[in-house]
Amino acid sequence: MFILRSESRTHWFNEKAFENDAKFKLVGILFGLAVYNSVLLDVRFPSVVYRPG
Repeated sequence: MFILRSESRTHWFNEKAFENDAKFKLVGILFGLAVYNSVLLDVRFPSVVYRPG
């Protein structure tokens, strides 16, 4: 679902993934719950993934 880009040490969406949209939504919900509950995750996404504000 995600690939690690070693030059920037960040994770990005895998273009060759066969997962459907429901699995990406589930991952988004899990990350959202972790942020809501103040759980720190060691996952580094590029800044373009985060919405300002």
